[in-house]
Amino acid sequence: MDKEQTGYFMISMVFGAMMSSAESVYVITTMLKEYGASTFILSLIPIIGQAGLLLSLPGALALAKFEPKSISIFMYSLGRVFLFFFVLVLAFPGLFAGRLVLILFLAYAFTNLIPALINGICQSWLKQVIREDVLGSLMGRRNALFAVIMGIFTPLIGIAIERHELLGVEKRLVFIWLMIFAIIMGFLDLWFLNNINGTKSLPAKQYQPAFLEIKKVARNRDLWQTANIAVMGNLGPLILAPFSILLFYELKLNEGMVALIIAVSTVGSAIGQVIGGHYADQLLVRNVFLRSAFITMLGALAILVVSVGIFSWGLNIWIACGVLMGITILTAAAGGAFASANTKYLFRAVKHSYSVAFAFINLVSGSAMFCISLCAAKIGAMLSERNEFLTTHLWPGCHYIQLVLILSMGASLLSIWYLKRHNIYTLFHAAS
Repeated sequence: MDKEQTGYFMISMVFGAMMSSAESVYVITTMLKEYGASTFILSLIPIIGQAGLLLSLPGALALAKFEPKSISIFMYSLGRVFLFFFVLVLAFPGLFAGRLVLILFLAYAFTNLIPALINGICQSWLKQVIREDVLGSLMGRRNALFAVIMGIFTPLIGIAIERHELLGVEKRLVFIWLMIFAIIMGFLDLWFLNNINGTKSLPAKQYQPAFLEIKKVARNRDLWQTANIAVMGNLGPLILAPFSILLFYELKLNEGMVALIIAVSTVGSAIGQVIGGHYADQLLVRNVFLRSAFITMLGALAILVVSVGIFSWGLNIWIACGVLMGITILTAAAGGAFASANTKYLFRAVKHSYSVAFAFINLVSGSAMFCISLCAAKIGAMLSERNEFLTTHLWPGCHYIQLVLILSMGASLLSIWYLKRHNIYTLFHAAS
């Protein structure tokens, strides 16, 4: 990938980030909360992406005969068409009375799940056009740019949602504008992405039946280990994933405060992406994984203390918001560093049968991640229904989100134990 290609690659991310900020988990959660969605539905929104990983392998097999770049652009375009459903439903809510939340949730699900079919194929495309020696750093910078753009737009969106009356419009109209903006930015993103070089269709499909290719990939221990690391090294965030936005609303923050926290978290993520990518290129993957798990555990503990301050000691909400912003920067940086290091680890582990191998890893890790987060979402929803019982029988001011945070801390401790027990240095060098 030369400088011009790299430029297209980075510019596409700018428009992609603008699109993502307008239809982010924060925006969709706030939207559905406005229309009375249940705690369980709200907690499912952040983990739809994990469910999408389950479709990678079927998608890689069904679409392998197509050129990776062309089918990737097509499927991304198809997914973004479902954003039009948001505009339609929000423009005429009376036509969908009683089903509005369900229709909006399904539209968001399809927007994410359809592109998920080509996860493995798209990763295969990028692996073939990006030099391996700069992959970690380049992807880290690209993801950091994404985070910075999100950080700029999210607070502006939060202010527009919270202060919609100053704009002289209903909150519903603000959501419509956001979806239209997301549609325009999404297709501009794909225009620039389309200028990147394509690759040939995968030759493996010409010589081997699909089931033999899957069998060969499934016997590769490095791929199993790569999938395991993505899950076991990141258990704490998986527990909290369903509550990534709902958590702050439960702590009595308003839309503007939540938007500020999401914005600063993207700054932290950007820093973490760059640092994680740099150290991953230096083959210090294990250090990145361990430190990320440790910081995540401390972050959950700090948020737990803040929640006790809010519910039991009457901590001022603005002070709580400021403290949470600081905590979120650190935990987001840890998450960003883990993501960059894991990307490097993933791309070096895959040496053959690119799209099927990537899709296999996505299927294995995605299945585990989705099940863990789904269980956490269900447990959180059940606890939320018994919040008065918890306050009466555990401690004054007890809130279900505190129990979720304690569970996340325990999961992070398990991740640290797992990472210390496994010699990732050896596995990483073996993968290369």
